[in-house]
Amino acid sequence: MAKLQKEWVPLDITTARGKSRNRIYRVGLELEGGWNKLPPGTRTIRDGSVAFNQAVNHVGEMPSGILDVAKDSVTYWGKWLKTNFPHHVNETCGMHIHASFKTAFAYNRLMTAQYPATVVEEFKRWGKKQGLPDIHPIWPRLDNKSKYCQHWFDADCQVDNREKDFNQERKGHRYTVINYCYGRYSTLECRLLPMMENVELATSAIQEFLDITNAFLVALPLKKEPKERLEHQVNEASDRTMTRLYV
Repeated sequence: MAKLQKEWVPLDITTARGKSRNRIYRVGLELEGGWNKLPPGTRTIRDGSVAFNQAVNHVGEMPSGILDVAKDSVTYWGKWLKTNFPHHVNETCGMHIHASFKTAFAYNRLMTAQYPATVVEEFKRWGKKQGLPDIHPIWPRLDNKSKYCQHWFDADCQVDNREKDFNQERKGHRYTVINYCYGRYSTLECRLLPMMENVELATSAIQEFLDITNAFLVALPLKKEPKERLEHQVNEASDRTMTRLYV
């Protein structure tokens, strides 16, 4: 596993918690696990890293469509999560969160090693607060012992990637705590979290990531925001958000 970079220093976001307006536009969720029966209209994608000892009808990754973000999460992404939560999970399963933003400025401000470092640090606190046992699969991920979410920052190389590959050694690979996959999805992706054992804990973890991100944008020293906006157009056929930048 790669050594931590000198820039890997978390930002103190304590005072920014609860004081930040939401800057996240939409989210997408990827759930890994096993399903006895798939909910109507859903599908799973094969994922070679997910494995079960017992027989399971459907194994792999289930991606969501584009989900709205609001304080009442149950009405938006939380409803999808509850409906589609896997029946079986274990330590081989991950839970990925994609986030898009209304401005390019917000996305650009998150392109610093301090951001993934802060996400890791805050989730260590979250895990202790939740009373997660030492054997919980989140701890190896938080201790930089998982090849699927390496504690490494390489945003400048990741942001232009348009293809998905599985090379964990290539410069700019996607297997980092935060994958800056703007060139492919117009989002950034948090790959830190394992699949939680129940929907309540998963909901709390996703909301924690959104709260950390918004608080980080408040706590980070701010330069004047340029007069620019992002126009998001949803391609209904592919559930892909196409983005145009206006200055």
